[in-house]
Amino acid sequence: MGRVVRSRKIWIGIGLFLLGILIPYWLKPQLIGLDQLLQTMNQKTDGSALMVNAFLIVSINTIISIPQFLSVVMLGDGMADAFNRSGLKTIIPLTVVPLAYVIVNLMTPLNYSFGATDIFLWLSIVVMQKLSKQKLNMGMKLLVFSQLIFGVAWLNQVPFLTPYGFGLGSLSIKIKQAAIQIGFGQVLALYANVLFFIFVASAITLWIYLILYMEKWAISQDLHRAQLEANESRSGREVLHLVHDLKTPLATIEGLVSLMELRWPDPKMREYCQTIYGSINSMSKMVSEILYEDR
Repeated sequence: MGRVVRSRKIWIGIGLFLLGILIPYWLKPQLIGLDQLLQTMNQKTDGSALMVNAFLIVSINTIISIPQFLSVVMLGDGMADAFNRSGLKTIIPLTVVPLAYVIVNLMTPLNYSFGATDIFLWLSIVVMQKLSKQKLNMGMKLLVFSQLIFGVAWLNQVPFLTPYGFGLGSLSIKIKQAAIQIGFGQVLALYANVLFFIFVASAITLWIYLILYMEKWAISQDLHRAQLEANESRSGREVLHLVHDLKTPLATIEGLVSLMELRWPDPKMREYCQTIYGSINSMSKMVSEILYEDR
């Protein structure tokens, strides 16, 4: 339980989940002028008003979906790390995203459906998560997933995809019905498909670039770390050889002092020689300790 409380990913995921629930309550159609645009479109057959409404609806869906899908990514990663169960990365998105849509629909009069678009998004994000092997940070995921979500959200505005579960929300249904009534059904479909391919291709391209960049950065960091370790190892060997070479002059000095002691058997000289012996023994002991610790 302590690992769950200390997990930064879980707290970020909870915050994003709550934000995804509150955003639809703030972005009501009457607050952003969408109701007035819909009324204008119903009163006169205006293709430009239709496209503006379609863009606003896709933008609203994107703003709502970004924190919801990012929250399940963070919650899944955090829970999987906390409980050491990789299966939670799949189970949590399956349960949390539909729950978010249920709560949103209870708080707002709009019908935000959890349909084919959301399933397609979830599968895409899961696949991208597994292929990226957690190389991307939060900011990179936000850049990639925001473009992906905005692109996929345009599938809700394609009239011929409605029977397959795309665009079952109340606002998307109104837009597609109005487009068909004024003869803009094919234009809206072409408009939505072009934007879908542009933003999805951009998201995939950015995703591949960021993965390659992170792999290159990781390799450069490993090389830099290996270089530092090699330098430290080389410096350690040089110090070891230097300390080991001290043994030779110490032995030479000890031999000369012994020769002096034999050549001049003077009490004062003997006292000096004993002092030198003590210094040599201390230095020899210190060198031996250094060599022993290095091994």
